[in-house]
Amino acid sequence: MAQAGEINNGRYLDQLPDKIRDTVGTSVGTDAWGLQRDVFLAGLGELIKSLPAPKVVPADKLKEAQDKYQGAIIKIGEKEKEAAVLKQQIADLEKCKDKDEGNAVARKYSTTQEQFEKLVQSAKNALGKVHQITATALFAEQAGHPCFLVTVNGRSDERSSNSRSREGRGSSFTTFRAHSSFEGADCVARIN
Repeated sequence: MAQAGEINNGRYLDQLPDKIRDTVGTSVGTDAWGLQRDVFLAGLGELIKSLPAPKVVPADKLKEAQDKYQGAIIKIGEKEKEAAVLKQQIADLEKCKDKDEGNAVARKYSTTQEQFEKLVQSAKNALGKVHQITATALFAEQAGHPCFLVTVNGRSDERSSNSRSREGRGSSFTTFRAHSSFEGADCVARIN
């Protein structure tokens, strides 16, 4: 018996009794089978007509679905590439013996923008640990603007008398002011 056949083909249906006998172990009489086959085939046309017709999908909807499918295939390919890179990065990190080797692996797999952002964050963290006046002086120096410190009260420098801060006079702390030609670089730091 063929593995696949047409349901409206009488010769194909005649092979079924042998398959039923071999599979189930029940025998079907040839006359009874022939009669039931003919009844089935006679009503098959009406049965097929009573089934709902398949819906025809408009061409634009089909194209849209195909485009979405292709987009999904492309996205899956991209994600598989990303996963392969991450797996390689993990393998490289597992080989690292210390922090410096780990940082080298991280740089290897990062973009220039990511490296720059990490450097900027590192600078912010480092500057956050110093006094504001020191950070201002460093910034002004890096920007190419001269910056100098003068004592505003306490042991004052005579050259800076016109820049003394009123808020520090007579206090038990010393106020310093960083002067720079760079706009906004002026700041005050109090040291007890």
